[in-house]
Amino acid sequence: MTMNAVIHIHNQLSKTSKLVNAFFEVRNTFYKKRNLLSFPLCAAIEQFLLQITIFLALDQILALNEPTFAKKWSKEEFIILATIIAPIGETIVFQFSVIELLKKFKVNTFICGVISALIFGSVHINNSQYSIYFTTIGGLYFSWGYNAWAAQSRFKAVASTIIQHSLFNSFICFVKFY
Repeated sequence: MTMNAVIHIHNQLSKTSKLVNAFFEVRNTFYKKRNLLSFPLCAAIEQFLLQITIFLALDQILALNEPTFAKKWSKEEFIILATIIAPIGETIVFQFSVIELLKKFKVNTFICGVISALIFGSVHINNSQYSIYFTTIGGLYFSWGYNAWAAQSRFKAVASTIIQHSLFNSFICFVKFY
């Protein structure tokens, strides 16, 4: 790796970290409000910024190729699948079902979230060896969002996680297609 590449990586990460720092200043206010829209919105933005930062760094270092999983659907079909169908189905399967089942066996909430995230990540390999890392991080955020609401209401936990997942996927679709 040349010195110019190292400087370029540093500059990209510096720009991104300034954006992330600005976001973190605002995030605590939204998390404290903890309503059914501000909480998942803030979590989805935080998750998006974290994953974009990691992807940019890895892309510069490893020259990642974009996964080809979306090429079999039209843009409209992919957006509907990613922003509506997948968030509903995946929340029910990977957060609600897995976490609630593990809780019945008295598994620690943190461990429930990690197991849920690992399962979520493992089914999202998508022709890229690195996509499992990004989706596992996403799974951790979704599990965290689910567990943050689960003590109050399972409905709120599921609804909040679906909203968070849908918002995150909407950000990804926007970056991918626009």
